[in-house]
This record gives sequence, structure tokens and C-alpha cells, in this order.
Amino acid sequence: MHGKTAENIQEMKSALWGRFPYADLGKLHKDFKKQLKKSGGIFNVDLDQYFSLIAGTLSYYEHGSEKNIPQKQQETLRRAFFEVFPQYAFLAEEIKNYPELYRHYSDHEKARQVLINWNNNIK
Repeated sequence: MHGKTAENIQEMKSALWGRFPYADLGKLHKDFKKQLKKSGGIFNVDLDQYFSLIAGTLSYYEHGSEKNIPQKQQETLRRAFFEVFPQYAFLAEEIKNYPELYRHYSDHEKARQVLINWNNNIK
């Protein structure tokens, strides 16, 4: 899935456009209520925003306009979720205990890595 073909783009798009894991997010919020409150952010909103950044970057490739990806978007894409939102670092290992959430997170992380590779090859 590393080549920039229409088929690869569609495979990635299919993996990213699944049901948002609200049930697991609800469990995570219940389990980490105090820590999340102290973090000052809204985890599910920040996660959704980050996932949207990845999906949005993919859409540039889907439409053949990857040279138009804003620099700020490219810079953010190079950083993992827990680097962009360090207030949630305490969840970096814990997220694995929520299977649907972790699958969704992992799919986005894999796509992010591919997109970084593609971005590095833009001439």
C-alpha cells in the first residue's frame, strides 16, 4: 500500500472511513475521567480533528492536488497524535485496551506514515 495508485488511495480511504469508535471512547472517558478533565482538552474532539487532518491530506492525493497541501498541514502530519496533543500522553499505551478505538487509531497512523512517505517524494 505504499505506491500512489488510485487503488491504494481507495484502500486507505476505506480503512479510514469506518464507524467512529464512540463506544470505546465512552469507556475510555469513564475510565480516565479525572485525568481527561485535568488535561484541559476534549479528547474525542481532538482525536476527530487529527483523524480529519489525515483523511483531508489523503483527499489531496485522491484529487491529484497533493502539491497544494498547506505547509502547516504537512508539518502537523509529521507528528503523531500524542506529539500534537501531549496533554493526552498518559493514554499512549492505554489506548491499546480499547480494541475498536485502537484499530481506528492504528488505521489512521498507518495512513499517516504512508502520506508522510508520499509527501517526501513530492517534486
